Amino acid sequence: MKLIVNSADYGMSDCITDGCLHAIREGILNTVGLMTNNACSERAVAEIKKFSHVTVGQEINLVFGKPVSDPKLVPSLVNQEGRLITTKERMNQYGVKNLLDLEKSDDPNMGLVYEEVLLETENQVKRFIEMMGSKPLYIGGHSITTPYITKARNEVAEKYGINQDWKTRLHHDPQRWYQNYSKTKAGFTVEMQANTDVVGYILEDRGNLLKHDYSLLSTHCGFFDKDLMDLSTFHVIRGIECSALCDSRVKKWIEKNNIELINAEQFFKEMKIQ
Repeated sequence: MKLIVNSADYGMSDCITDGCLHAIREGILNTVGLMTNNACSERAVAEIKKFSHVTVGQEINLVFGKPVSDPKLVPSLVNQEGRLITTKERMNQYGVKNLLDLEKSDDPNMGLVYEEVLLETENQVKRFIEMMGSKPLYIGGHSITTPYITKARNEVAEKYGINQDWKTRLHHDPQRWYQNYSKTKAGFTVEMQANTDVVGYILEDRGNLLKHDYSLLSTHCGFFDKDLMDLSTFHVIRGIECSALCDSRVKKWIEKNNIELINAEQFFKEMKIQ
């Protein structure tokens, strides 16, 4: 079987970027989703270009950092400082403690204006093209999902000819080791993250990766620092996932099961995905 190993949030922060780079150099990571609107995005691009075997897609980020657009043109997306309203800020605004509850609120679009979401989504894609010198192989989202966000991403993807459904073409376990998080109102606590056995999940093939010709292992790699706890509800788990991708036991598991590691671009070519 053939396996793609992906990490989200590349370019979100320095510690996440460096964790992904470590998992590329020392581990099995071969596909990343790049954010283009953050302070470390340019460095992230410069570093990723050193690895020809890594595919770079795009992650549209509407919840962290500065918008690519003029903040005055996207007021429903930004706070008084002109920075994108974070998921935590929106949860506080709606009085919920869980992302799942936020997305089930009475206001499914969370006060967003479609034209503003569309503008920022397209401008982030334009920034990707400017920075990478080519359009992203695929486009995805980050954190919150609303009907407007999905609609805007679909519209931009169609306009620029960027794939969105590639993950539906292969086996992918969206729950992975986060399944307990999806069942609790408390969120993905530090204790839950610290006790997550990512290596065990892989070695025991709990996601049934080996039963398919093409499978995808998705992660949120990164190193951990204090600032990350203010940026994301996924913090401790990132280091655990990064370590798992570099673990010698995982590498032996790949060899033992005759797994061929391929990146997303190779998968697109083999499946003739345009």
